[in-house]
Amino acid sequence: WDWDGDGEADEQMTNTCTYEYDAQGVSLQSTCEVEYDSNANGELEDGSDYLSVTTYDDQAQLVESLNQYFYDWDADGFADEMTISTYTYGESLEESFERFYYDNEEVVSAERFVYEYDEDQQLRSLDEYYDEDGDETDDWIRHYQYEYDDESRVLIQEERVDNDADGEDDEVYFCSFEYTESGVLVEQICENTYDVDGDLEYNLYLQEYDQQGRLVYELYESDYDGDELIDYWYSNSYEYNQDGLIAVLIYEDDYNLLSSSYVYNPDGLIELLIQEASWNNDDEAYSIQTHTYTYTATSSLNSEL
Repeated sequence: WDWDGDGEADEQMTNTCTYEYDAQGVSLQSTCEVEYDSNANGELEDGSDYLSVTTYDDQAQLVESLNQYFYDWDADGFADEMTISTYTYGESLEESFERFYYDNEEVVSAERFVYEYDEDQQLRSLDEYYDEDGDETDDWIRHYQYEYDDESRVLIQEERVDNDADGEDDEVYFCSFEYTESGVLVEQICENTYDVDGDLEYNLYLQEYDQQGRLVYELYESDYDGDELIDYWYSNSYEYNQDGLIAVLIYEDDYNLLSSSYVYNPDGLIELLIQEASWNNDDEAYSIQTHTYTYTATSSLNSEL
């Protein structure tokens, strides 16, 4: 394209396709390449250039595609950012995405993401790599993995973080999920283990649900000094009335027990709350409080006693 009519190209796009055949003339592979030169200087590394390459098999099925884009955010004629997206097709799909940031034509940081999908197009793994100083060496890495049941529900989700890219996991986050036959989530357990100065510290989160998908129990445990003993924990238990509203909530930890009972008016608003509490596992350290609520005709809170 010659936008200013000076007889010289201002932008240029080239489409090139190549075909491979066997001795009998049967197609083996074809590749098509599209080049866009934003300033027609013959180089695909500056301005807002891009490159696209697609490869097909002998059945004309797409087997790989690559897209490379350059971005010149400050319009100085030099790329400030470059991305590369690659897709590889087969029984499963693999996708990678790379991004490079430039300053004075030098890479100052980069990141790369690799996705793998199964034949049902479900994400099986994701790997993230980060080069924070542009020295072409990863500074930290994160990995994700997923497992599914036959109904495509997540059964296992795992995240592993290598904060210094030394090949050793510094933090692992693992969750498992359990469902009813109808697909209602009934249990979720998540464990978080992380390395602090050589000590493995640990958190656990447990959530249980009833057949209607309502939370009925949750537990949190923590070992925050790495001695493999639970240093802190708490739990919440829930009971519901026939309308699906919380009727009883019981909170418990090493030192406290708090029971809250709720009574509702016909509009589903709390009209009575009874709280019973004890401390330090001492039956004599006990209190009970009653709260009464009234509402206006528009269901706004009118008073609390």
